[in-house]
Amino acid sequence: MAGGQKLPQNLRSMFRTIAVVMPDLFPVVNIKLASYGFVASSVLARKICTIYALCDQLPAQQVKHIALTCVVEM
Repeated sequence: MAGGQKLPQNLRSMFRTIAVVMPDLFPVVNIKLASYGFVASSVLARKICTIYALCDQLPAQQVKHIALTCVVEM
């Protein structure tokens, strides 16, 4: 575990392993833009998702990590 001790067995039995996956950004961005009143929200959402994917491919020293919360807060 990062930054701590392992949990005792009695506490470890209360937790289960989970898997975290990256959500599909297109529906999230499309619905968010449509809720703001954009008529062509799907076209704009596709462009935003493309920019997000391109930024995600850049090395870490060139761009800060862009999280889903950044996309939702636009």
